[in-house]
Amino acid sequence: MELIELLKPELIRLRVDVEDKWELLRYLAGLLAITGEVKNEEELYQALLTREKTMSTGIGRQIAIPHATTNSVEKIILAAITLRKPIDYESFDFEPVKVVFCVASPEEKHKNYMKILSDIAKLFSKHALTADDLWNANTPEEFINLIVKAEEKVS
Repeated sequence: MELIELLKPELIRLRVDVEDKWELLRYLAGLLAITGEVKNEEELYQALLTREKTMSTGIGRQIAIPHATTNSVEKIILAAITLRKPIDYESFDFEPVKVVFCVASPEEKHKNYMKILSDIAKLFSKHALTADDLWNANTPEEFINLIVKAEEKVS
């Protein structure tokens, strides 16, 4: 399963207003729920919250990738947002986060889920893409095009 197969314009939001990462996780659970693939939005939110409390999913460079496995989702779902105002995310580099990818997966899809997380992180660790690049996107389609170009650089 490829990253670009999962990234749909309807699950990309630009310049979202949230105050903190807890409000962000609630927002993301709601966004993923619009797919119709979420059986229980509250269970998804709790899974994201539990994962985040274990260890921050802020990967540095102003990027966070909150994620969870839960049987409250029927298939792997990916959403992405940019934040109007960067928020503290307890990232290891102490930089506030302004671009967020969220991945939710049924427990039995663990291998594909881990590949998606790895593919997202690779885009930034290999410097094919920056948070600023995505933050400056004006449309979901432009956001996706930036991902496509970055994937070509790292593949």
